[in-house]
Amino acid sequence: MDAGVHLPLIDFGGEGFSYRRLAGTVDAARECAFAAISANDHFVFSAPWLDGPTALAAVAERSGGMKLVTTVALASLRGPVPLAKALSALDILSGGRVIAGVGPGSSRADYEAVGVPFEQRWQRFDEAVRLLKPLLQPGAAADSGTYHATPVAGLSPSPRQRRGIPLWIGSWGSEAGLRRVASLGDGWLASAYNATPEAFTAAMKHLGGELERQGRPPGDFPNALVTMWTWITDKRSDAERVLSQVVGPLVKKDPAEVRGRICVGSAQECAELLSRYARAGCQARPQHSWQFLLRGHAGLPAAGAWPVMAGRPGTGRVPAGPVEVPPSGCVPEAEQAEILAGVLAGVELGAWDRRIVGWLAGWDASTVLTIASWIARSRAAGPA
Repeated sequence: MDAGVHLPLIDFGGEGFSYRRLAGTVDAARECAFAAISANDHFVFSAPWLDGPTALAAVAERSGGMKLVTTVALASLRGPVPLAKALSALDILSGGRVIAGVGPGSSRADYEAVGVPFEQRWQRFDEAVRLLKPLLQPGAAADSGTYHATPVAGLSPSPRQRRGIPLWIGSWGSEAGLRRVASLGDGWLASAYNATPEAFTAAMKHLGGELERQGRPPGDFPNALVTMWTWITDKRSDAERVLSQVVGPLVKKDPAEVRGRICVGSAQECAELLSRYARAGCQARPQHSWQFLLRGHAGLPAAGAWPVMAGRPGTGRVPAGPVEVPPSGCVPEAEQAEILAGVLAGVELGAWDRRIVGWLAGWDASTVLTIASWIARSRAAGPA
């Protein structure tokens, strides 16, 4: 099982924006052998929002071998040509590590900000994806459409990836959305707060049928679960505050609708939720199967939470449950990366002193080791 993290693009409590904040997140993810970093896309939002594609470009050099993923980019509003140009440049500068996740967006405010009727979002998105896909391929060109024009000769320079940039499509799991994924996409991005593990299972089955009708093997089709907001706490009152005061207002949902769907709660509850998702759909190859969990960032305010990706392990097997590790002090900062790397590599926990620093305010050693151990055990399970 691989792991990745969403860049901290939202200013929740006045902590501000800086390259240092982005770099700290990427460094932690890289040191913990995560597979990807991601960013999604809003022009306007209820909280200050740093531009996602720009943030990915800013940290590309220090991201090691991690994939750079948009989850999702607003293809119909940015336009196929500007988006393809930006993603191709990022793919070249990163050595061919971009995955283009796209969606129409669900915020009317984004459409109003650029003068596009919200009611046209699906027609515009379908056209944008059809035009964008060839523009992400080396040497390919696309025809113009009703809403968007494209250059006759295509774009140059081409992306670094020989087969082009993979195009994953976001869908909440409707039949129409999954048909779109099967016919136009190279992968599926599901939404955690709009799904449950049971709904994910049903959607995977339906997607498999749609792929077969398209003559595409469903077993090779990758997916990931995004918008997995995460806040680990043993205090029920703290979890309820995050749901009601932070996540609910931001995603415009009643807290009851997202409770139990996202990783807000104790480490045990979050591990159980992710294990249910692992059991819900683990058919693709491991390199296409990501479990995106929160990686710590010092200074995150107590009332904050940030959206992270969550994807399915591809081993076909899941751990029996989280490892119970009692907290026992701290270790020097210089040893943190070494210890976490050992845990994530599947090293027997008994070989360590069972001590670690939680890199998030409010994270104790038990929580960090519980989640790291769950990741390690999933990796150690190997292919089914």
